[in-house]
Amino acid sequence: MYNIKIAFILATILLIISCKPTTKGETSHWDANARKATLGKEKYPQFATFFTQLETKGKTVWDEANKETNEEKKAEKMREANGVLDQLLSPLARFESYVETAEKNKKKIFDAKFPKNKLKKIEADIMKGSQRLSSAKSMISDAKPSSYEDAIKLANDAGNEAMEAGKIFENAQKEASK
Repeated sequence: MYNIKIAFILATILLIISCKPTTKGETSHWDANARKATLGKEKYPQFATFFTQLETKGKTVWDEANKETNEEKKAEKMREANGVLDQLLSPLARFESYVETAEKNKKKIFDAKFPKNKLKKIEADIMKGSQRLSSAKSMISDAKPSSYEDAIKLANDAGNEAMEAGKIFENAQKEASK
């Protein structure tokens, strides 16, 4: 399941990268990123300063793009501006996706109503997955990043931790189904 998700994400990124940017598409992306950054500041106040820094940095590039008269160069510069905001938005979106997947995988175990002997067999895995999921959430909620690079690293690390939790729950479910 994770391999499919990762393949899909990589294919999407490759598709986005390989497509020629248009000013219309990049403007739409910029508007969406601006909304996501505003929501991100509310949802993750510990990252608000860094969202603001990246917005400022991105806006500078965006303003440069709008001075460009060549549409192709303008679109490329707009893509660059969007990339600035994506630096923090993408890792946090991956984190949220992995947390959601891990929680669904954990819920599937309990919804399956496995017999007690099967649950006993995977009890350690359930604990380990729960600890990893809790750790991932704490990495974000307790974060005190000192720079936007640090914020990006924290978001990536928390996403990786949540992904591992999801894998543990998925494997535990498979084990209990045997």
